[in-house]
Amino acid sequence: MSGENTLYATICVPCKGSGRVTFIDGERKCFNCGGKGWVYVDNPEKRSDKMKLSEAIKELEKDRNKIYESKDVKLYTSKGKYLHFSNTIIETQIGCINLDREWEKVLQPITFDEVLNNGKVFKCKHPKIKEEGYWVLSRFISMLYIEEFDSAEIIDIIQKGKFYN
Repeated sequence: MSGENTLYATICVPCKGSGRVTFIDGERKCFNCGGKGWVYVDNPEKRSDKMKLSEAIKELEKDRNKIYESKDVKLYTSKGKYLHFSNTIIETQIGCINLDREWEKVLQPITFDEVLNNGKVFKCKHPKIKEEGYWVLSRFISMLYIEEFDSAEIIDIIQKGKFYN
């Protein structure tokens, strides 16, 4: 339920939950539990149905027939799997993305100095390092000695290796 009959609440006393409050026959009812108890309303006139792009995309994954607009850009799907961005003023397509595509976080390289200073796990890519995965600094150094790399090889790994958080 949305529209002018729906308000947004911070808390419903009967179910102690937050959620929508609906006016039905002049009474406030919690959308979560249907309770008629006191409901504290959080400025309903200032709330809107606006959402961030990530939230709109999540909603499109659930129901791919919806359409969203932001200023002069329309967001919608076609053929049930392509996410489109189009300009509503001149009706041209800005781009289209397959919703079924799997995404992966792009790793940003860091320097070895950052590895030493941040104390977090890191990944190292170098042709001489066979083991993939994340390391803590002490394990990484132990691995270098266990693999019996000589000093020149260790220096090469530290200088030319790609390190990632």
